[in-house]
Amino acid sequence: MDLFKEKETARRQVIDKIKAMSQQQMAEESKIICEKLYNSSLWQRASKVFAFAPMNSEVDIWGLIMNGLKDGKTIALPFYIKQCNIYKARVVRDLEKDVVKGKLGIREPKEECEELSLKGIDLILVPGIAFSPDGYRLGRGKGYYDKMLAEAQGIKCGVCFECQYGWNVPVEPHDIKLDCIITPSLWLKFSSQQ
Repeated sequence: MDLFKEKETARRQVIDKIKAMSQQQMAEESKIICEKLYNSSLWQRASKVFAFAPMNSEVDIWGLIMNGLKDGKTIALPFYIKQCNIYKARVVRDLEKDVVKGKLGIREPKEECEELSLKGIDLILVPGIAFSPDGYRLGRGKGYYDKMLAEAQGIKCGVCFECQYGWNVPVEPHDIKLDCIITPSLWLKFSSQQ
């Protein structure tokens, strides 16, 4: 089986597992992950955080982002640049005023929000479909996150539900290894940065 087919098969399998989760289970696992992150030294030390606006099938970190803003952290979210077909980071200060529906209905910062270099970020919270025990992630197949992660210099932390972790993720040369992965029951570290 070629790599593309392997990735597509893995995506379908994990998406089925996520779809089988109840809203309550997703909310509970999200809450545990957010509390673990919020109470960690990794989060406490980070002054600039690149987060993500969760979709329905992803860990809901919206409350964590709100707490980070209250605590005075600089929080950035991805925004899509159509002309280049890439995502960049923009700072949000108020989630109600600064965030709108963007590409594919994903929430993103408004155009007037300040752009933030990915090189100056302390912590990057990374979504995905599946995560492997050796620190790789399987995204949605467009390569947007790998391009951003290649540019970013902060600690890259995968954030996932229990059913998304432990998969054999086919790896290509452009795939970026994460520094850590957090699930409700695990916190795996693959680098000494933390």
